[in-house]
Amino acid sequence: MASALIHLAVAKKVLEHFDVKDEKHYYLGSIAPDIAKMVGLTRKRGHFIEEGIKSDTPNIKMFLSKYKKYLNNSYEFGYYVHLLTDVLWFDEFLPNFVKDDCLVSRTGELLHFDEDELLSILYDDYTNLNPQVLSYYNLDLSLFYEKFPFPVSHISEIPEKFFPDIIEKIGIICSKECNSNYILQFDKITHFVTYATMYVVDEIRRTL
Repeated sequence: MASALIHLAVAKKVLEHFDVKDEKHYYLGSIAPDIAKMVGLTRKRGHFIEEGIKSDTPNIKMFLSKYKKYLNNSYEFGYYVHLLTDVLWFDEFLPNFVKDDCLVSRTGELLHFDEDELLSILYDDYTNLNPQVLSYYNLDLSLFYEKFPFPVSHISEIPEKFFPDIIEKIGIICSKECNSNYILQFDKITHFVTYATMYVVDEIRRTL
């Protein structure tokens, strides 16, 4: 999955093309799927990935079959933006850096790690890049420190009772610091955000 700040960056750029009723509800939706594992739910559930399938890519048809009629709501719309962003992340972006349980280092070397080590390294890269992403896209993180009324969600995969956890846990992740960097470079991230914005906007226009 892309980092929370990368998701927020894509969501902000997508918002240049659409209007939403409530931006905080929209941004909450744009990070909500990633709370699943932190609150004891499965990532597959929150990302609409069929059980038994070895894939990290969200099943957009599965999501739309249940919730397309609610996409006029800010929260559900943001959730949809998140899933579309992850489709591009896992299908086209991440394979450039992760292949067969190996990381492609910045020098092109294949480094083998088990799954937990690989995820740890990738998350450290996210953390290392967060300040640059935050500054470059001038992201508003008031979502994480200003109280606001939570939306009424129709998405049962992430129950409303977990909204405070989304705010707290994702906010903590965004504020962490790390100096290690194995694979991800900032220019690759900005390229992804630009490309993802175009992809998401096109997919939404085809959907609505």
